[in-house]
Amino acid sequence: MKYELLVDINPLGIDVVLADENGQVQNIHTPYAGHDFAVTVLNLDEFLTTVKSAFAHLENILQHNDEIQQVYFKNIMNGWMALDENFNPLTPILMGKNTDAHFIEALMMNGIGGQLQRKTGVPLAVTLPLIITLRLKNEEPEIYAHAAHYMTLREYMVYLLFGQNTTDAAFAARTGFYNTEYATWDGQALALTGLRVEQLPDLVSKDELTGRLDVDWLPEMITDATNFKMH
Repeated sequence: MKYELLVDINPLGIDVVLADENGQVQNIHTPYAGHDFAVTVLNLDEFLTTVKSAFAHLENILQHNDEIQQVYFKNIMNGWMALDENFNPLTPILMGKNTDAHFIEALMMNGIGGQLQRKTGVPLAVTLPLIITLRLKNEEPEIYAHAAHYMTLREYMVYLLFGQNTTDAAFAARTGFYNTEYATWDGQALALTGLRVEQLPDLVSKDELTGRLDVDWLPEMITDATNFKMH
């Protein structure tokens, strides 16, 4: 039997929809390890445990000769990650905080906020990675000083599956660091936060976002022939 997976990573956990070639559908919900309800703080170990558990459930449902032809990540919740040079997390997955609004107010008052919004094409918000980075720089300078890599939770899934630290224009634009006119990381946004280009994912075309799977915990029904899509 041939299947497709629809994966939704949200604050309540990971929801997987397994659809077979005859149109039959099964829904699987896996809550985050150690959390019974929606979370605002989630560490990477909890997240990884839940991701692996969600995919492990498939081994109990499918047969050895079944094939998962496509895995489609329909939604991956907001989350910004600061990692060391070996891609180990330095903080929990960073979410937006309402108290970060004062960074936005200051940027709008001095005119920098308007400049950034025009260049990046996204409004400043507490969930924006650029604003979260400002918080880290100002409130946790020791962690900020040791961070070698920054990426969204969506980019981390690409790294987790394929060993690539990459993103494309559509997703880079959601960080507040991307200049839509010049199709590159924006120098003003980098200067404001103190980040360097090499700390952010490599910008590639959408077709280059996947490759050979680099994990050993996926069920055998998912192979290098499986098509991965991330929206």
